[in-house]
Amino acid sequence: MHPVTDDVIFPPHSIRILKIRKNYEFTKCQTHFYSKLNDHGFQDFPMSNQIFDEKIKEELPLDDANAVYDRKKAVELAPVQQLNKHQFRQQRKLNLGEKQKSKSSTKKEKAKEARRRMLEKYQRRDEILKNASKVQLTEKDETFITPTSLLGKKLTKRQRYEEAIKRQSLGLPFDQSIIDEVEKKKATTKFVEVTLDQDSSDDSDIDLDIPTAEPVKPAAPLIKIVKEAPKIEEKKDTESTDEQKQAEPRPAINVQLNRPEGVAEIREKLPIIGEEQNIVETIHENDVVIVCGETGSGKTTQIPQFLYEAGYGTLRTHGRIAVTEPRRVAAINMSKRVAYEMGLPFGQKVGYHIRNNKFYTESTVIKFCTDGVLLREAEEDLLLSKYSVIIIDEAHERTVNTDVLIGLLSRIVVLRRKKVENGEIGVEKLKLIIMSATLRVDDFLKNDRLFEKPPPLIKIDARQFPVSTHFARNTPLESERLNAVKHSVEMIHEKMPPGGILVFLPGKLEIQNCVDYFRSLYSDKPLPVHKNKSTSQTKTEENEEKESEHVEPIEVEDVDDILDYTHKMDIIDKKPMRCLPLYSLLPQEEQDKVFQPQPEGIRLVVFSTNIAETSVTIPNIKYVVDLGLEKSRVFDFANGVISTTVDFISQASAEQRKGRAGRTGPGQCFRLYSSAIYSNNFEEFTKPEIQRRPITEVVLLLKTMGLNDISRFPFPTLITKENLDHAEMTLKHIGLLELEFPFKATLLGKLVSAFPIEPRLGKLIVSARKANCLEYAIILAAALDVREPFNGTPCEDLISSRGDPFTLLNVFGAYLFATDKKKFCFENHVSMKAMEEIQQIRQQLTTIIWKNDRSCLKSDKAGKIEPYDQTTEVQLASCLFASYCDHVAKYEGKGNNYITCDNKLVELRGNSGLFDKKSVYITYVSIDETNGKNRFNNPTKISPLWINQIGSKLFLDRKSLGQAEYRENIDSVVGRVEATFGQQNWRLPPADIPHPEPYRAFAAAFLEGKVIPALKPFASKLTAAPTDLKNGRSLPQRLLLIVAELKRSEISTRRDLEARWIKEPLFLLSQTLMWYPEKSVQTKLHQGWPFRSSEPVKEVEFSDSSSDSDD
Repeated sequence: MHPVTDDVIFPPHSIRILKIRKNYEFTKCQTHFYSKLNDHGFQDFPMSNQIFDEKIKEELPLDDANAVYDRKKAVELAPVQQLNKHQFRQQRKLNLGEKQKSKSSTKKEKAKEARRRMLEKYQRRDEILKNASKVQLTEKDETFITPTSLLGKKLTKRQRYEEAIKRQSLGLPFDQSIIDEVEKKKATTKFVEVTLDQDSSDDSDIDLDIPTAEPVKPAAPLIKIVKEAPKIEEKKDTESTDEQKQAEPRPAINVQLNRPEGVAEIREKLPIIGEEQNIVETIHENDVVIVCGETGSGKTTQIPQFLYEAGYGTLRTHGRIAVTEPRRVAAINMSKRVAYEMGLPFGQKVGYHIRNNKFYTESTVIKFCTDGVLLREAEEDLLLSKYSVIIIDEAHERTVNTDVLIGLLSRIVVLRRKKVENGEIGVEKLKLIIMSATLRVDDFLKNDRLFEKPPPLIKIDARQFPVSTHFARNTPLESERLNAVKHSVEMIHEKMPPGGILVFLPGKLEIQNCVDYFRSLYSDKPLPVHKNKSTSQTKTEENEEKESEHVEPIEVEDVDDILDYTHKMDIIDKKPMRCLPLYSLLPQEEQDKVFQPQPEGIRLVVFSTNIAETSVTIPNIKYVVDLGLEKSRVFDFANGVISTTVDFISQASAEQRKGRAGRTGPGQCFRLYSSAIYSNNFEEFTKPEIQRRPITEVVLLLKTMGLNDISRFPFPTLITKENLDHAEMTLKHIGLLELEFPFKATLLGKLVSAFPIEPRLGKLIVSARKANCLEYAIILAAALDVREPFNGTPCEDLISSRGDPFTLLNVFGAYLFATDKKKFCFENHVSMKAMEEIQQIRQQLTTIIWKNDRSCLKSDKAGKIEPYDQTTEVQLASCLFASYCDHVAKYEGKGNNYITCDNKLVELRGNSGLFDKKSVYITYVSIDETNGKNRFNNPTKISPLWINQIGSKLFLDRKSLGQAEYRENIDSVVGRVEATFGQQNWRLPPADIPHPEPYRAFAAAFLEGKVIPALKPFASKLTAAPTDLKNGRSLPQRLLLIVAELKRSEISTRRDLEARWIKEPLFLLSQTLMWYPEKSVQTKLHQGWPFRSSEPVKEVEFSDSSSDSDD
């Protein structure tokens, strides 16, 4: 359909459709139609003839035999008639128009033919270039060829130096003397020293246990810049061209650092160190750079240090260097490591900022943060003016926040460059560095929506030792997976030389199962000295060095024993083993144990989720056991159901897991699946998260920033239409987006977007502000924002009959009062880390609200809170339903089944507080699908009156039962309605809802003295009955001024009126005096204005006449 709407193209008052018959001409109607289009601003409208014909067809009766629907036939069938002078002129104009049209079409055909020939020419050229590339000379061949332009000429020193470096990298004879001369000159370059604090090298300020690195053979540093279009020209002598004179100046800037002893030796072994200068120069010359390097290349820790030493954030630029990480544990650990290597106090020059926790100061130069934190900063400061360099780490994981951040930064980089070129003061260019651990960078390089010109790609070869890969002959069944893992770990521990074992498992339950199993079999205490000597063979230092350089061959029988879990072996001598879990919900102190050095003679075995693939590096891992599975939450956009599945990982993830064994020496990777499964069932790359999970929060964020057409946003990977439609529909259900295109953010939506939580939970807080239960709503929102807080069923005293969210609220309230919190969490089967995270989110939300409105909270400290009463529970439940007003289900009357308003069959969980006390109507947070059955997450009992009052407008079909009335007890204008809800058309009881047009009823109540009792004695002096305002009777214009003023000011409650009187005391006085004809009454009103209400307003947001019997 054409974007111009029908009501604009065919306004009934401006276009007169003529019926075409054999003796009619169509030119007048067509000319009139074109003139109206031009009046509306649609010049050269390409579809006008077609639309015009279709409109004429609609106007003609179907049974009219004389009607001609074809314009050409109408001309042919028109009877030949003698033309008068006027008609002849009209006909000649038409003929001239046809000739011009014919000439225009001929020109278009010629242009089309020229374009076709040009395309053919380009295709032939591409084929020639493709064939020529097959016989193209290699770099090694080119070194033996001398251009004719250089024959007989003396090369400059720089050219001879570059030639020597090139020959050295290719293994050809080279001139060592010129290299030594140039390098010596570089070493004597004057540096700009920066004075650091005296305690900058004090290791006691660094809260980090740095593992001592084992001596390893450094791999040869290798880095190359892959030149994509536009190509980066090779650097020539500064005296050779004029372009170099116009290039940006690059002063020799170097910030001196006092690094701890031993750090320099460790850094020298990293492949990225050898080409520091080339990396910094590439970043200096380009606004956007992509760095691709395998895990272990050192890009995460070293590139921020390169830029700091080059003056970014200090001397060259003033903005900070930001490094984003997709996981919080990575942001914390990497910031500690960088601070240690730079010899700086942690939290001063180098710090971190994650959700609910930050450790940095105003003087911090390098800040590690999660991508979500930086995205929130962009909402407040679109240009991110505090930063001069932003590094996006782990971009290959393709999280939703990372994709949105890259799309946003691609525009910010261009905008800031334009501002600098225009001479705007206080703005500097922004450098964007995208770092990936895989070669899947086509979404960034070949995406003209993201970058107009492909950025340069820097590839870094990792210091990767050889890793042998062993596939199982048969892939174990689901019931035998953990047995296969346990068997493989036992065999490696008993038969293989010393070295850490890293085991990848899909989830927390599987990890805890294996940890408990091995802790019950093996001790983590060192063996006695005499026993240790008898069971171990002594090795010389020479043998140990030799062992670290080569992969030890493994007998085929040993491999079969390790991978064949059906082969049982009796363990005679149990060597000590230390088993540790690693997953995101594990407390931080437990995670830190993985990175600490282990006692001699004890093998470290780590059972981890995919968090250990790229985010963290565990030292001294020599063996990897990969089950090839990961647990993921898959969202079905068609029916809104979340299914938690255990699926195969991608081939790229399998390679990442394998690489974990080759960081400090040769390693072994045991894959507990067959090579056929790997080839046929493993996808090449993991699907981007933005195509797998809802993007409701992202859509609201972009809408509040003014981008209403989300499809135009430069995502690295286009989002699916189903995902975008689902997000917009969800936001429309809860009133955060307008219902009409282009679905702009409402005022409520803009308020909700200020909270760093899911939009539904943000609305819960805003609703609770009016219902006087804000403190409890903050806790409830924080609790629902944390994943998997329960490990089982809490004590029966804490289970709420209102719903599972209130059980969680009870548990957290009791947790705040518990003296031994660890014991409390154990007894109530709740995660202590989840409780701590809830408290952190609660404090963050409290701080945000306190900064904006101190009247609604007692303090900015989130401390202990008293138990809530019945009234507060009802109000809180109604606010919760307002946030999930499209999630309604009705009990079927038998069994455990409910039917949702969108016709899904769902059941309650057995441990739900509503299982034994079922309610007719419930609301829920989400639906999980497990083993083919749908189950509610966090159901809550609600009243059917609430559904009529605040249910989703897209599911409600209301019918008015009377006029609008002002209710003094709730200070609101309401209307009585009855309604049906959902696809099943559930009939709801009549209810009072806020009236959409409250101003006439409020004006009438105001004049009658119902709003302000002090005006009631003057009601008898009115010139007309106030009820005439509600009934819509005809009144003089001067009497309607009071309604117009209330509507203009959007005032329909006593609270809003008295607030307006504080700012403007004479508000509404002149309009009110129009209703009183007597001069004496007008004088008294003028003297006493504004009148105040002596009765406090009862703050009731929603009525609940049957809070306990709402079924």
